[in-house]
This record gives sequence, structure tokens and C-alpha cells, in this order.
Amino acid sequence: MSEKQIRLSSAPQPPNRPLSALVPPEQVPTLYNLEHWMFFGEALNRLFPTLQSYNGKGMVAEDWDQLFGPCEAITDIAGPFSESLIRNYPDAKVILCERPFDRWEPSVTQLLKSNFDPVQNFIRDWVEPLTRGKGQTSYVENLQKMLLGWTRS
Repeated sequence: MSEKQIRLSSAPQPPNRPLSALVPPEQVPTLYNLEHWMFFGEALNRLFPTLQSYNGKGMVAEDWDQLFGPCEAITDIAGPFSESLIRNYPDAKVILCERPFDRWEPSVTQLLKSNFDPVQNFIRDWVEPLTRGKGQTSYVENLQKMLLGWTRS
């Protein structure tokens, strides 16, 4: 296995380095890829004991390689999984960006409020079940689980 460089940050990308240089084109639209969200849902179930769906199976490098294997670097969406990724890729280079709390807190508060509002819950409970297969989780459900797991809620 080649060395992985994992970038866990929401900071802007370095100048003159397009996103396509960091990840394969087919993985850029992760936010819109149901298969990726299904993967994240399973990872959440394996890693976060505060979730009702927790099964305690954990994640190993081979599991992460299913999604991130072809990537030189990952950013943003991998943040909640940083502990597992760092444990599984001990030789990876990790860049963590720190923000002043007074600038970070309003941003995170808005993120949490907007993802647990009545509209999102309606979409999760009523709209998405009509549009997915039996037993599949959804974008909204997994995003909410990701936020709950990450915050240990």
C-alpha cells in the first residue's frame, strides 16, 4: 500500500492546485453520491458508540481503502472519522487547521441547526424512504448520524 496523505481540513485549497489534483474526478461530488453516503453510514455504525445503530465492528485500512483508496488526500467529509483514519494510516501526513473558537462556534451552531430542523427531519422520515431501497440509509439520516457521532451526542 502506498503512503496516504490525508488532509482533514475545511480550509481553502492551496493556490494553483485544483481539487481534481487531490481526488479522482469520480469522487469529487461525494456530497451527491448515495453510495458514498451508504459507506459513511456503515462507518458511523461501526465507530460511534453514542449512536443507536452502533455495532462495534470498527474500521480497518482495507475498509477505508474501499472509498479513499484511489485518493492522494481527503478533506472535510473525513474529519469526523479522523481518529480511525489516523489509527489505520499511522504514516500518513495529517494537516489539522485550527480556527478561533469565536469564529468556529457560530459556524458549527448553524450547521447543527440547519441539519436538525423540521424540514430536514421531514425529508429524512417521509421523502427519502420513498426514494431509496429497503434497508438503505439516506443522505440526511447519515449526515445527522455523522454530526451526532462526531460530537459524541
